[in-house]
Parts: sequence; C-alpha cells; structure tokens
Amino acid sequence: MFIETLNSGKLVSVSPSDQQKILTLVESINYFQSDKEQSEEAINQIHLQKENMPQALIDNLLEFKDSDYCYLLVKNLPQTKHDELLLLLTSLIGYPFAHVDEGKLIMANKPIKTKGTQKTTAYFTWNKFDLHTELPYIQTPPDFISLYCLNNVKGGYTYLSSIERALNLLSSDQIEELKKPQYTIPIPPHFGADKIQQSKRPLLSSQKGYPSLRIRQDGLISETKKGEEAAQALQSALDMVREAIELEPGSLLIINNHLSAHGRAPFTPTFNNKDRELHRVYLIDDVNKFGKNYNASNRRIEGF
Repeated sequence: MFIETLNSGKLVSVSPSDQQKILTLVESINYFQSDKEQSEEAINQIHLQKENMPQALIDNLLEFKDSDYCYLLVKNLPQTKHDELLLLLTSLIGYPFAHVDEGKLIMANKPIKTKGTQKTTAYFTWNKFDLHTELPYIQTPPDFISLYCLNNVKGGYTYLSSIERALNLLSSDQIEELKKPQYTIPIPPHFGADKIQQSKRPLLSSQKGYPSLRIRQDGLISETKKGEEAAQALQSALDMVREAIELEPGSLLIINNHLSAHGRAPFTPTFNNKDRELHRVYLIDDVNKFGKNYNASNRRIEGF
C-alpha cells in the first residue's frame, strides 16, 4: 500500500493483494435500492465486514476521519461491485443518508437526457459547478461526501479548496462578517421547497476545533453589503487555493464537507457509457445530530 500526503489531502494507493481482499469481502453482497429505500440486509452485511478490510486501509480511514485533511483519495480499488465497495469503505467514516426529496441513498452522477428545464447548475452533471459545500441550505449538512469513480473523461476534474488556506487570504473583518448569521442560501427547485421560509445562517463557524464552511454562491443572499463583499472575497480566496483531481476508474474520493469546498470542470456529454460517472453518498458521523428530522427506517432526513 502506497501512501502520500498531497496539498490538503492524502493519497492511499491499494496494492493488488489488498485489492483482491477488498473484492472478496463484497463479492457475496448484493446491494439494491429505490428512490425511497435500500437493502438494509446488504448494509448490515457490509458493516460486519468492515473490520476485515486491510489494516493499513482501516488505519488511514480512521486517521482521516478525525484529521484536518480536506480529502482522502483511495486508488486502485476493484472496478466492480461499485456500490458495495462505496458503502464498505465509507462505513468507517460515518453513516450513509439521503434527503427524502432528493432520491436514492447512492446517487449516480452522470449525464442523462431530460425533458423540460432545470434552472440549477448542479442538476446538469456536465456543467461547470463553482466551489461549494454539499447541502449548505439544510440545518445539518453532511460531514463527508464520498465519490466513487466508475468512469471519467479527459479534463473531468474535481476541484477542492481548503477553507483554512482560503481564510489566510482574508482580512479579520471579512472573517467576522462570514461568522454572522446573515446569509440565505436558496434551496434548489428540484427539492420542491420554493415556499419554505429559510433560516439565515453564517457561512463560517467551527466544528471540532476546526473551521466549518457552508457556501453556495448561485443565489446567495446577504443582509448587508459588507456581508456580500465578504462572501465574494471568500469565493475568490477558495478559487485561488483550488486543487484539481482527475479521478480514475476504481478510485474513491472522500471529502470533508466542513473543511473544504468542492466543484467540477465542465465537459461535453455524449449520453453513453463513456461519460463521466461518479457514485455519491452522504455521510454523517452521528445521526443524532439530525434530531427529529431523521427517519432511521429509511436513512432519510427531511426539512431544511
């Protein structure tokens, strides 16, 4: 197993023998899901197998969970049993969940032809998507986002930016503005929540002694001019410290959703099996943080 520290993350490259061991653990597990539920039997089997993963991989996953790394990139994973692998490797990081209005527990991010119009950049998975955090418009966003790469295209970059590095480029006054609960981040229309009264929140807080970011610039509203200027300065700072990763098939990227923002480069879709395809799952380290918004029977949250 090869291990390397990257700019604001860490790389773990799995050896052929460990790759085979991981595949053996999930070969007998058959995960399936619908828009509202998933195979709990398969998830339970995966949880029983997680301690049997290669020890060096376990150690790196657990170290990352409590570290100040923005991301962990795991390469050379088996290129089959995709969703089982995704759930197995992330089971040491947190609990998988989905928003009740968004669909499946594991989302397949790939270009799909659709009828009608969708106004959000995020909906079209081949568009450029500026640096953002995941689900910033809900009360308790995910702690981590995991992306397993089934296929990629040339130049299909995933962008990552460290909030700690970005803050070094901001003034103390700008940072204080970002900490004020004066921002509204609109809920995307595909949630069907356009009439919900949203709470004003800060873009910057703290989590476990580290900075905690929530941001999405499209539609962002600030109560004050100073707040708006601080948000713009933050976005510029995130762009300045941006890193680019071109995910390879059989790689897994786990992103700390508090310590980093992420985005993507655009590409021209062909709507066939040669397009970029990433499978994504949200993770929370403690489902009790959701309170009454969490339904344990289907691993879904509701509300904003």
